[in-house]
Amino acid sequence: MERMYLKIKCASGERYAAFREGILTIGRLSLNKVVLDDAMASRRHCVIKRTPDGYLLQDLQSPNGTKLNGQSIQSAPLHLGDIITIGKTELTLVDTLGEPDELEVLEDEVAPPDDPISVLRRMADALLDRSFDVDAISLINTRGKPLLDPDDDAANESENVALLRLTLLICFRSYASDIHLEPRADDFLLRIRVDGNLLDLLQLSRETGIKFSAVVKVLSDLDTTQRTIVQEGHFATHVTLPAPPGQQASPAALPRRVDYRISFVPTLYGQKLVVRVFDTANAPLWLEDLHMPAPMAAEVKKFLTKSTGIIMVCGPTGSGKTTTLYSLLRSSGTTKRNIVTIEDPVEVQIKGTTQLPVDDSVGKGFAALLRSVLRQDPDVIMVGEIRDAETAKIALQAAMTGHMVLSTLHTRDTVGTIFRLLDLGIEPYIVAQGVDLIIAQRLVRNLCKVCRQPYLPTAEERRKLGPTGESVARIYGPKGCPKCLGTGYSGRRAFFECLHASEQLGELILQKPNPADVHRLLKETPFVPLLQAGYQLVAQGLTSMTEVDHVVGN
Repeated sequence: MERMYLKIKCASGERYAAFREGILTIGRLSLNKVVLDDAMASRRHCVIKRTPDGYLLQDLQSPNGTKLNGQSIQSAPLHLGDIITIGKTELTLVDTLGEPDELEVLEDEVAPPDDPISVLRRMADALLDRSFDVDAISLINTRGKPLLDPDDDAANESENVALLRLTLLICFRSYASDIHLEPRADDFLLRIRVDGNLLDLLQLSRETGIKFSAVVKVLSDLDTTQRTIVQEGHFATHVTLPAPPGQQASPAALPRRVDYRISFVPTLYGQKLVVRVFDTANAPLWLEDLHMPAPMAAEVKKFLTKSTGIIMVCGPTGSGKTTTLYSLLRSSGTTKRNIVTIEDPVEVQIKGTTQLPVDDSVGKGFAALLRSVLRQDPDVIMVGEIRDAETAKIALQAAMTGHMVLSTLHTRDTVGTIFRLLDLGIEPYIVAQGVDLIIAQRLVRNLCKVCRQPYLPTAEERRKLGPTGESVARIYGPKGCPKCLGTGYSGRRAFFECLHASEQLGELILQKPNPADVHRLLKETPFVPLLQAGYQLVAQGLTSMTEVDHVVGN
């Protein structure tokens, strides 16, 4: 892509800013790529975006406005020779430099100094999701108040606040679930968890790491002087999305809210900080968002319309069971049914449902709450997790006596769920009659679409792919690039194994079978095992063979 230049003419002289792609931010704030020394410029005044059709100039609702060729604009295409006016500063888009020896050239392709803000800025700019920039993120404390006074320039330019905001921007763009700030003997290590794996962002000095923690404590209303105790809290961010090109932002538009749960624990070298990110925009909300195979999705959707039965979602910790359960719950009709959930803890609030938190310390365990819920005239009951025989028995009996029940169980696969219930001491006739639909799942990382590498599958890989492998000319593996933080993967998706109880399976359960007996029965049905469901994603080029083998435990 050709290199373009922005000629900047102001009272102090002329200079150039060069760029190829992405977003060129302009304003008085030091975080901008083009910093203006003009009192009439806003901290974040406007941006120039590289688009497939050329360049787009967009005003960021600045008080003094942005003019293009003398006309005030909100958003407009930008062409060579056009003059942008911001206060007393003129900026012109050109394709050649003037006299480089006499001018300061701001070339963004030359690596800036390795200060923490520059490192995080480069990481954020390299990522694919650029729907908004750091200026759209507002920090909201525990009491719902903005951290900073909008007119306080000095506070806005604080390095520690800027570091936090850029870290949160990287989390938004990489869909990270956690932030870790780990104290070490001489410094701090800042890491984020992306697609289930921890990635190092950068090292911070002891002083910067402590100040970074202090900003989080101020946001969470925690005592900043305490550094040797356990501290917990929360804060939030509001993200105001920019208006589409050529349109003004709607005054009634609500900002996107993201919540963060804070945990400080004392270690040998100081407090370790973990920030848990609760961004519902990154999670599937409905059955259709789970990307189930069409026949499986149709079967689950049909079952959700029934008034009785139980759906059990199984898998290890971190396999996305609760997210799937929430998606099924929303798709079951929250406005027409009395839906009650029992959770430990309640982490996502669902409109139209009654959500009860478990508290064993006061006798409100899963089993005790489930008995109480049955007297609340429920249509749908969600039990966050079946942990013991009593809860399992009550849930199955509720499903057999006129309620729709959704729950999770920690087992490897659908067949293992049947035997886990039997091991808990549930009578075989209750398992045979009560279990209706069992879904096993895993989360697998998607290959980065930018850098994935095609290759010819080996004979062993074709054997694993089964019949699907006969028609597959190539499959893909990870490489790694700046747009995926060097991992080779970007985002995750679930894949599933679905077992629909049949009359034959019920009769077999009554005979006290072993797992091999059940698997022999399932081979005579269209049942697709979990591992084979993962290999189907490999054949489609969505993930790698090693990734599926890793998450399933082949």
